Formats: sequence, structure tokens, C-alpha cells
Amino acid sequence: MKNSSPILFVSLSVCCLSAYAQVSMPSVSLGPIKITLGAPEDKTLAQLRQLYQNVNLETDPGAPIRQWVVASGKERYSSPKVDVYAKNNRIVGAEYSQDIVSTDDAFDALFALSSKLSDEGRKTCQISTWTGYMPAQPGLSLNKASVALECGAYQITLLRNQFKDYNGQLVSGYILFESCGAIPAQPALTLPPLP
Repeated sequence: MKNSSPILFVSLSVCCLSAYAQVSMPSVSLGPIKITLGAPEDKTLAQLRQLYQNVNLETDPGAPIRQWVVASGKERYSSPKVDVYAKNNRIVGAEYSQDIVSTDDAFDALFALSSKLSDEGRKTCQISTWTGYMPAQPGLSLNKASVALECGAYQITLLRNQFKDYNGQLVSGYILFESCGAIPAQPALTLPPLP
């Protein structure tokens, strides 16, 4: 009788490894609502509308990819918020953003997102940085710097906006972004001329 255990071992190894390598479908959350890639657009927006009053279509309804902005506060662009991108009634991308007030907030947010990625089995990430400077009128300028982690379908970005006000005081603000899926490129930032 021939020994067939090597074939059985290979079959079990392949099955077990493929099951181990599976990760959940990428998603971002706004409060208790999870926005998952591939989920139906209409059902996801209905859930968001139950909790949030600011659910606004930002693109033409007939656009190939529709963008919805959902803000958690009473104002249209309150923080935190999520941008939801949909095509053919399916979520194809989502971007959560949150203003960061303190270094503790920044650490807590990065720790929570890193834990989420680790829990989902997403352990390989690329790190990138970029900086930009936009001189403006005398006495004003804008510096931008970011650190980004790209982990498969996810991207986590911490952005710092820093500028000098009219009195020469340095003012900094931080925004944390978590995105997944297809996020269309945004137009370049331009500052209007000062009066």
C-alpha cells in the first residue's frame, strides 16, 4: 500500500493557510455605523441618515462616482466626518477625518487605528511623508506636512497645517484621515487673494 500522507499534508496546509490569510472587508466607521467597501450605497446611507442630519451629496447625481459627505455635528463639515464614494449602488471608497486637538488625541487615534489593522491581520504597511509650503500675502504663509501609512486597501494619514497669522503667531492644526478603497484625487488647494 502506498503512503498518501504528503498529498494530504499539502492539501491541509493550503486550506489552512488560505483561511488564516483572510481579512475582513475594509471599512471605516462614523460612530456606530460601519461603512464597508462593497456594501449597498442606499442601505449604508439610510443607516447614516438615522443618526446624522448632515448627509449631503457633493457631486452630480449622475457622476460616475458619487461623493456623499456625512458630518457628525450640526454643521455641514463638522468633525468628525466621513466622505462616502459610491458607484452602481456599491460603496467603492470611504474617508473618515477627525480634527485632532491634543497630542494625546493624536496618539489615541493612531493607536486605535493601528490596533484595528493589526486585529484584521493587516501587518504590512508602507510609510511615506510629504511637505508643502504655500507663500501667501506678506505676513501669511501655510506649511503642510503629513505622515501616511499605506496598509493594503487602507491609508492612515496625520496631516499638520501650520501658518503664521497676521500678528506673526504660529498656529498649528492637525487632522487624522483613515481611508479605504477608491478615493478620487482632490483639486489643488488655492488661497484667494487677501483684500
